[in-house]
Amino acid sequence: MKYYDEQAINRLSFIFSVLSFLLYGFMVGCMGNTHAPHLHGHSILSWLVSQWSLTDNWYCWLIPPICGYLVWKRRDKFKRVRKTPGVYAIFLILLCIFLYWAGYIAQQPRLSTVGVIFLLWSMLFFLYGWNFAKVAFFPAVYLLFAIPPGTLSSVTIHLRILVCQVATFLLNGFGIGAIRQGTMIISESGRFVLHVDEPCSGLHSFFALAPLIAAYADTSEKLLWKKWVIFFSTVPVAILANVIRIIVVALAGEWLGSESATNFYHTWSGYIVFIVAVLCVTGLSSVIKRYFPDSEMDKTIVSSQEKNNVFCKPSVRLFQHVILSMLLIGTIAGINLKGEVSVSDKLPIKPDLPDKLGNWNGYKVMWCQNEKCRKQLILEKNEQVDRCPVCGTQIYDMSIAEKKILTSDAILSRKFYSLSKDEPGFMVSAVIAGKDRSSLHPPQWCLPGQGYKIQNEQTVTIKSPDNVLFNVRLLTLQAENEKNQVVLYAYWFAGYKKETSSHIIRLLWTTWNSIIRREIDRWAYISIGYISHDNIATASKNLTDFIGRLHDEIILR
Repeated sequence: MKYYDEQAINRLSFIFSVLSFLLYGFMVGCMGNTHAPHLHGHSILSWLVSQWSLTDNWYCWLIPPICGYLVWKRRDKFKRVRKTPGVYAIFLILLCIFLYWAGYIAQQPRLSTVGVIFLLWSMLFFLYGWNFAKVAFFPAVYLLFAIPPGTLSSVTIHLRILVCQVATFLLNGFGIGAIRQGTMIISESGRFVLHVDEPCSGLHSFFALAPLIAAYADTSEKLLWKKWVIFFSTVPVAILANVIRIIVVALAGEWLGSESATNFYHTWSGYIVFIVAVLCVTGLSSVIKRYFPDSEMDKTIVSSQEKNNVFCKPSVRLFQHVILSMLLIGTIAGINLKGEVSVSDKLPIKPDLPDKLGNWNGYKVMWCQNEKCRKQLILEKNEQVDRCPVCGTQIYDMSIAEKKILTSDAILSRKFYSLSKDEPGFMVSAVIAGKDRSSLHPPQWCLPGQGYKIQNEQTVTIKSPDNVLFNVRLLTLQAENEKNQVVLYAYWFAGYKKETSSHIIRLLWTTWNSIIRREIDRWAYISIGYISHDNIATASKNLTDFIGRLHDEIILR
């Protein structure tokens, strides 16, 4: 009788184990994403695929198969380790479910993805114990590389300047006169002008090289400290590779001309980074093996005497699978039955920009909706124009891109402030987001696509006429077609009774309020563009004075 009882229990245990992992697959493949679902889909998996499809994230497609190889490589360890229930892992499971839920509520798919990755690892820990979880830990952590980083411009600007400084120093050392201006390297002979964009900062290369180097370190070394040494070499290797890339492109420009250097950059310079990285990492690995040979076996491998030992009663295993299934069912049901997070009705700024600001007049800004034309029109307040004077297409108060991105509950207000509409002035845009946070994003995401290169970036503290101190992010831009203009772009975010110039801080505030108060703040993104033929110091002074006046006029306290 006991034999058949155990057989029945084993069958039930198998059914519930399949159910628990199917529920896990449902959480990953069918739900979990609330950030711009109209663009990225409703699931964590669809969001990941949409992010992997971006050019800079090509390496993410390699992570799942490499992770599968790392698991397969450990197959003997998985068989040998002693398998006992990991009771305390239930707390990790609850923590991972909380991360998944928090990311869902706060529209932070990266947080939800971290939750589901470690939820799978915690489930294995709960079922098979700590020894099994230790073997699976590195593949689980490795999967984090599949989560694409967010905007990196605020970090890359400093790395780009560092790379430019090193490359300029070396070029002058080689006898090629070069001058650095922001993130540009200009030949004294006039043979080339190099714009060091984000890919040349080293940070993009780091995210692409790090998973490859981590996998190489794991497969080539046995001792943990050696693996870490090789992995941490990724940062200097990425920076060095990009310095060499810039030097090679500069040499091509000096010898062959700027056009040839540009063609070389777009076609071949990426291979330079890869070749330099491979040579550096394999060279470092050879040095470590020569001067620090292995003196002991990997201690994470347990004795073969424990092979296939499973120290768990069938009834306990069944209970574990039932608990897992109930937790996952509760998570799915809780997310779907709890109801949506409410949107705050408190606006951070006035929905309409003022018609006049000091001596500056506010003019309407309209956009042609023809994809090929896209003309921007500056109009008087009472001036009525329905069609584009160039192509005859209907005009609108949003650009084509803004109409695609902004949700129906977002509020956009824009005005051009100048002494007259034909003179230079300040282009002010204010967007109040609704429920979907995709309406707001840092300008670093879109400025390069509009033909601007970010040369410098800094946080500036401004004191308004009402003696209010606040921070704005100030960008110095270079327009591709206007080399003699000073283009300044300033922005900051305003919430209800709070302001910040940091996109990350805004996201943290939003996440906190979404989870704790179950309310989405309506943040405003205020941006000011200013094109001037004055020097940067004078232009910056004019811009900050204007921003101070604007702040007192639109912020609701």
